[in-house]
Amino acid sequence: MIPVANFTDLEKQTGLTFTEELQEKSDHTIAELIRSSDYISSFTDSLRTAMESPNRVVTGTIFGKRYAALVRGLFSAAVYGWSIDASPAHTGMLVKDKAKLAFMLDRSSVAPSDSLTGGEAEARIVRFVSGHLDPLFEQMAGATGAKKTHMHSLVAHSLYQTAHKLRASDPDKKETIRRTLDLFLIEGSPLSFHFELSPDGEYYIRKHCCLAYLLKGGSKDNCCGTCPHIN
Repeated sequence: MIPVANFTDLEKQTGLTFTEELQEKSDHTIAELIRSSDYISSFTDSLRTAMESPNRVVTGTIFGKRYAALVRGLFSAAVYGWSIDASPAHTGMLVKDKAKLAFMLDRSSVAPSDSLTGGEAEARIVRFVSGHLDPLFEQMAGATGAKKTHMHSLVAHSLYQTAHKLRASDPDKKETIRRTLDLFLIEGSPLSFHFELSPDGEYYIRKHCCLAYLLKGGSKDNCCGTCPHIN
């Protein structure tokens, strides 16, 4: 059994929550959202209301951007030696004020990467993208009209940004960061995008706008600093 103190440290590193009561403590499990078109349609309606979004496409696109928080957490965990089986049944979500998202995972899904054999730690990442992220975004695209490729692009950009920051803050981990990023972006993955660094080398420029500026009156003065509209 993994000590509670390890989960506390892991939660600080990843921004994720680990629990033995996933069904009771989460608002939605990802398995529910993937399984039922009616369920995800109702979910997106409530998300749009909470977000005060002008339309469904904006709602779906911003959901994709905010979902990147889970992917960043899984990436960071892997870099620091933890493997998480983030299958849909092991992953829950809380919808907070203004439709901000928080993520919970079953404690049984976590293992030290070096305790797994036969490439299982690497396989978990590949399975997460193909069996969790892609089908969820497929459902979200169907419910909102948002483009699945745009949602994946926003997640991939977030991974690039996270890797960039970790390389700067923990240069001894550069090779581990590279290998882990490659697993998420492996050829054939829906996250297989390439981004260019800004001229000053401070950040990567997105390929697609997240549309969040439309929640702030529609002026492009409110675009994110990494948005292609202003780069």
